[in-house]
Amino acid sequence: MALDPNKNTREEFTLSLTEGPLPSNASIVWKSQAQQLRSLHTKLAYHKAMEPNLHQTYAAPAASKDKVYFMWDFIGRTLGTLYQVPPNLPASMSAKEKAAWSDVTGRTIMAANLILDTNPGMLDMMVQAPSSKEADFGPEILGIAKEINA
Repeated sequence: MALDPNKNTREEFTLSLTEGPLPSNASIVWKSQAQQLRSLHTKLAYHKAMEPNLHQTYAAPAASKDKVYFMWDFIGRTLGTLYQVPPNLPASMSAKEKAAWSDVTGRTIMAANLILDTNPGMLDMMVQAPSSKEADFGPEILGIAKEINA
């Protein structure tokens, strides 16, 4: 069932992207990418800084636009693109599918780098929101970002 951004919440969109079995024919690389992105997206969705946004409809302006919200949105869009790529990554992918895969891999690395870049970093400049203790990512999100960069 397709979700309606004017009726369904950000939580419902998160669950639609992160739950459910991965394709049985998924390559190891595709599956690893999906698992890391799903884990990161879920942790961001249930982060304390996302509380004001999670139960709003997806299309509603975010109640709090901070680093956590920005990364939740960025990762969600990356997952959406990943699901357009054949999970077995066949050599015969179309040019559009190859471009989507390249976009996913680049965005995944960029997401990890944005999360790990502190003091303040590039993400702080992109979001242009006052930094707060609540918007700190915490050890679990930082750990996933480090795994991606490993």
